[in-house]
Amino acid sequence: MPLDSPAPASLERELLRRMLRIRRFAEHCADLLPPHAGGEAVAVGVCQALTPDDAIVCTHHEYGPALARGVPAREIVATLHHAARGPLDAPAHVSDTGRRFHGGGLPVAVGLAIADQLLDRRRRVTACFFGECAPADAEWLVLAAQWRLPMLFVRESDGARHPSPPAGAGPGLVPWPGGLTARTVDGVDVWAVIAAAEQACESVRAGAGPRFLDLRTARTSSALPPGPDGGERDPLTRIMPAHTDLAALEREIAQELNEALTSWQGPQADPLASVRA
Repeated sequence: MPLDSPAPASLERELLRRMLRIRRFAEHCADLLPPHAGGEAVAVGVCQALTPDDAIVCTHHEYGPALARGVPAREIVATLHHAARGPLDAPAHVSDTGRRFHGGGLPVAVGLAIADQLLDRRRRVTACFFGECAPADAEWLVLAAQWRLPMLFVRESDGARHPSPPAGAGPGLVPWPGGLTARTVDGVDVWAVIAAAEQACESVRAGAGPRFLDLRTARTSSALPPGPDGGERDPLTRIMPAHTDLAALEREIAQELNEALTSWQGPQADPLASVRA
């Protein structure tokens, strides 16, 4: 969507619905998920720029990108449920091969990109989401740059180590291993994330090699403020369209999540029993 064109109200509402759904899912599964309110625009904005043929590998708060990609909530609940009953160090990686969504790490993402390159699938992008610590695997970034792999690296920083740029600030450029340059973007602004991701994907599809987005977010309260004027660093309130029927969205999302949680143990079960056991 051109940046100078107004966003359709229907798209604004849908983006808000997706972000609100991610936050409410995290609240419903709070006993099994680390607190992470404030990164919803990263997951939704990047996934909005991808096509169904693109792949996603996620090492960081997988449930957000998984929900944004369209992975059913019940499948994510089942994964969390199994992981909670396994060894304490067992990873709860969400995967849905039909939607080309994979939990794992940078080696998985690089492997998928190599396969696409060898099979001459030049228009496909492999997007890899990770947090602040993932660049410890810097050799994979170097390999991707040297082989000009069709990859989009998406790093999310919640501001604990690096302050988020102020609203309206222009993107900066940060050097990374392998000669990559990360473009710093306000990760609280879903429209900025979509624009940056679309531009990066366009370059990748044109054969320019991997691109790197450094999306700066901010930890925020899980409670959604009552209107669009509050919560400047909350991605939900930053996009909330005027006259949005928030109550209707909340009911729609609550019904879906309750059904997803109930389906794990049957219709007579407590909807939250499977994630609070």
